[in-house]
Amino acid sequence: MYNRFIAVSCVFLSCFFVSAVFGADEVQFDPGAVFITLTRKPEPPKNLSTNVSLVNREKIDETHPSTTRDLLSDNVGITEVSKTGTLGSTSNLRIRSGGDTSKQVLVMIDGLPVNNLATGAADLSYISPDNIDRIEIVRGPASSLYGSNALNGVVNIISKQPKGKVMELGLETGSFNTNTLRAACGGKSGIVSWLLSGSNSVSDGWRENSDYYNTNFNADFKIDLRNAGVLSVNSNFFTDKVGVPGENFTGLANYDGIAERKATTPKARQEDINNYIQASQEFPLGGDSKLNAKVYSRSTRMNYLDMDNVTNDRNYTNNSGAGVQLDTARSVTLGADAQSQSYTKLNNLTGIEDINKTFSLSSLFAQKEFEFSKLRTTLGARYDSHSVYGSQLNPRLNNVYNLDDDMKLSLNIGRAFTGPTFEDIYSPVRTWDFFGYGGETRGNPALVPETSWGYDFGMEKHFNEETVSKVTVFRSDIQDKIEWKENYVPTPGYILYSVWQPENIGEAYNQGVEFEISSKLSEALTNEFNATALESKGRKKTETDYKTLMYSPQYRANYSVTYRSPRGVTERISASYTSEQKWTDDFATEHKIDPYVLVDFRFSGRISYTEWFLVIENLADVQYQSRENYPLPGRTLKGGVTIRY
Repeated sequence: MYNRFIAVSCVFLSCFFVSAVFGADEVQFDPGAVFITLTRKPEPPKNLSTNVSLVNREKIDETHPSTTRDLLSDNVGITEVSKTGTLGSTSNLRIRSGGDTSKQVLVMIDGLPVNNLATGAADLSYISPDNIDRIEIVRGPASSLYGSNALNGVVNIISKQPKGKVMELGLETGSFNTNTLRAACGGKSGIVSWLLSGSNSVSDGWRENSDYYNTNFNADFKIDLRNAGVLSVNSNFFTDKVGVPGENFTGLANYDGIAERKATTPKARQEDINNYIQASQEFPLGGDSKLNAKVYSRSTRMNYLDMDNVTNDRNYTNNSGAGVQLDTARSVTLGADAQSQSYTKLNNLTGIEDINKTFSLSSLFAQKEFEFSKLRTTLGARYDSHSVYGSQLNPRLNNVYNLDDDMKLSLNIGRAFTGPTFEDIYSPVRTWDFFGYGGETRGNPALVPETSWGYDFGMEKHFNEETVSKVTVFRSDIQDKIEWKENYVPTPGYILYSVWQPENIGEAYNQGVEFEISSKLSEALTNEFNATALESKGRKKTETDYKTLMYSPQYRANYSVTYRSPRGVTERISASYTSEQKWTDDFATEHKIDPYVLVDFRFSGRISYTEWFLVIENLADVQYQSRENYPLPGRTLKGGVTIRY
């Protein structure tokens, strides 16, 4: 496997240099384009390393997304954005890694973390695409700026900003009786500007008990206080009701249009209510110095009911905090953050609170940028203190070397961590007893964070103003990986008694190559291609050999070609390839996900204030699964019209 990895690396590096056939005109960087998430402050493209990606507003508008997943799944370095069903089904994100590592990716909305406090992972099905202006992606360790969960990367979803008069109304309809109504309005009066947006979606779903109902509302305000800076307030309210059909064990070869749509939990229902509010103010301090202060609060409530399995649970989380960041004229950034996180898990059947705990967190971070002729070096570190699992110190080095106006090299080295969650530490005791055999599951208060050192080296070449190619080689080594372990405990009255609890017993590594190129073939025609090769393996600390982690596609590739006519018509055909995934679990059972290729078609047109669109996903009607025992539909259609003023 290692030789194959080296071979793939050579192929990708060759592709990088072969790309020179596109030419090498002088490049003019767009001085207005900025990227915030890499350094927590606006950076022009020439200062960015190759481990970043941007989903811009143009791509969002042309994608006509039903979910945030639609905007992320085809980006380089994304191992997977999981898909377990139709609208409303769970969707988690992994970057540069296999296994159960979605909690190692920090997802934020305007800098506000939205990872679930109970499980650690961010469920993208809770993030409506209605109000997204752009998405910034940083691949690799980022705990030096963002703390826990930023072990494999950060995704920062940046909302649309109030900019003046806006009136918008849209209606979409699609397969499985899916209908969505969207609306937005905005304006400005004196020093105050605002943007309100919302949507309502309903769907019957494809499988039995997979219906969905959702309401989403966003409110954003800006107040220009002149010399005192700008005060921003943004908030969101999200609620949904969804059927949870569970697994289905019908193999692809046995699909008949009926069997694969059956639910194993036909009466399981879930309801969610999520909301947040965040207020921030930027104070100019003279010159290039400024101070940004913010306060925030995010709450979630989830109720899961399945009386067939005697389950009726309700979970509450809250994350409230405040932060401050100082950017100085000497390229120094300083900041601090304090949070209070709480989690309550209530068993509605017994009225007992299984968990009712609170974490207290505080952090300090510092960053300094140095300019040495063509070399730009950024050094940073963050100290995090946690009330339960202690403290962490995470440094990072970022180098960007501009060889000339159209080619640069970059190097990133950093330490990162992911802390244990409420469920890891405080998971309630669950017992079972069966004719002399018994056991229990429980949390582990002695857990420590998962930690890693990550590295990547990249090259970027601008062959002309319209053609850009990048290649990045990466590796990360993870220690103290949290995994559930079975321990046999001698217990009077039992032939065998086992205790399951999470322990820091694992270690893993991820290494691979990312290649991407985009070019403009003519005034109206553009294309993009990216590919990722990944080796992701882990082992117990007591084991000698590494094993491939579950859901680790060795290769992923995405290609799209887009035609934009001067008359407002846009057509895009995209294709994605995911290679075979094979792994062996701890019980020596072999698992396999077949490779698949998906082709999508998107068409839109605009006349005056009206835009219409058609989306056909899985054009070839491929039968596939991206998660074991979770069947997915074949070809789906969606169309709609939007009126903007």
